[in-house]
Amino acid sequence: MLTKKNTAAEWLFAAFCLVMTAGFICEVPKFVFWSPTILFGGFLAFVLWKKETLRLSLSAALLAVFGVTFVLFTYRPSQTIYYQSYIFLHSFFMFVIGYNLFQPGSDPHKRSLVFRRYMFAVGLMYLVYVGVTFIVYLKDPLGAPDDRQYWSVWYPNYVVKTATGFCVSMMFPLAWGVYSLFFADHPVKRIVGAVLIAVCFAFNVYTRTRLLVFVTPVLLAAGFIVWLAYRKKKTRLALILSVVCVGAVALVLVLYSVFKEELQKALAGTVFYRFAELGLRSTRWKFMLNVLKNFSFLYLGGGANSAAVGVPHNLWLYVYDFGGIVPFLVYTAFTVFVAVGFVRFLKNRDLPFLTKVFVSMVLFVTVTELMMEDLLYGLPSFVQMAHFVFGVICGAAEFRKNQTPLPGPEQ
Repeated sequence: MLTKKNTAAEWLFAAFCLVMTAGFICEVPKFVFWSPTILFGGFLAFVLWKKETLRLSLSAALLAVFGVTFVLFTYRPSQTIYYQSYIFLHSFFMFVIGYNLFQPGSDPHKRSLVFRRYMFAVGLMYLVYVGVTFIVYLKDPLGAPDDRQYWSVWYPNYVVKTATGFCVSMMFPLAWGVYSLFFADHPVKRIVGAVLIAVCFAFNVYTRTRLLVFVTPVLLAAGFIVWLAYRKKKTRLALILSVVCVGAVALVLVLYSVFKEELQKALAGTVFYRFAELGLRSTRWKFMLNVLKNFSFLYLGGGANSAAVGVPHNLWLYVYDFGGIVPFLVYTAFTVFVAVGFVRFLKNRDLPFLTKVFVSMVLFVTVTELMMEDLLYGLPSFVQMAHFVFGVICGAAEFRKNQTPLPGPEQ
């Protein structure tokens, strides 16, 4: 947490981190391919200046191996190695940075505040980039590729940005908004949180993007239930409400199945048709079943399943289909490490409860998007930020409040 007690170098480093992050989130031409590398270099210099020890882990090693094997099995001589590997390299860099956020012996409350502020800045960057792109579209809507696709502000008439990408971009501000609405320590933050939720939800309804529209009520319900149990100490009521919410979802699905045709006719021609029909019916399950049917330990990738059924809207299946079994197994092992780290993170008594709540919300939207959308090349910045979040979780799982601080000035 930056205060008046922080040195000029620490303030400069904070500004440096935000500028480098904006570089790859806003996809600044050419700079987007180098800003995370420059950020990691600055991070290493800062760690050296603070005389701290750079912490690494087996999970980080697995992530590095995954990047090498995926590039190896998908290598194209027509492109440079760096261009083909920068997403994986940057994901590794962001994971390591996140892993070192909760330094042993540091103040967990201050480090949690650093993480929340950084994610707030990231959320605003995404919203600004989306906003600018959409304003350009409004100036010439007839010149857009179609009604749910927009030309990039950097490469008009060349690079297309989809509404789905905008939905993904708004997941982080949504998570921050829900957390602040229920748990912020100041009324202004709660108001800002409510505004972010409304903006994200309204924009995605307008652009007919499905996933965030479904995720928003789930996240709000979860936040309210935790608020009841934690702030109001009404644990029994929170438990009852949880059961009611699960029952309500089950009831909606049953009613949709029974009255499917009537619902389709009633909503035909409205903006809600896409949510009710396409939101609950998807070819993604068909793809998953096709992958499982043709699963083989000798499979070498190449996109065979994608050619037959369609590109998977799932990071893990994408890795399997295009990279083959080797990078898939490596990334699956990495995923297991992250999952175990998350359980240990939740069980870590040295971490504040609200830190666990906020990180869990961010992780929920992150994993949901990685499971439901094709993001590896469509929105690399989200994949890189996702691994930063994974790093924070794995590093915080190892945090011990009373552990001897690492060498260097007081945190």
